[in-house]
Amino acid sequence: PINNKNDKYSPVINCKILSYKLMIYNRWGQKIFESTNTEEQWDGSYMGLPAQEGVYVAIIELDGYKNDIVSRQNISQTFHLLR
Repeated sequence: PINNKNDKYSPVINCKILSYKLMIYNRWGQKIFESTNTEEQWDGSYMGLPAQEGVYVAIIELDGYKNDIVSRQNISQTFHLLR
């Protein structure tokens, strides 16, 4: 049953963003999602169909600033897609 909890993936960002890119890869290293829009979230689909359950990797490339300090961050997160 759908409960509308955690139905979409997006990173939590706690700084002012200058540039941003989110990429989602499947277990075979195939890029299945990319966005430079911080408002866009991955809905768990690939080519219009539900993606398979399993482990995925999110790569976030971020230029931002917090407390007047500008920094570039490359973040990698692994997560498990469940249906």
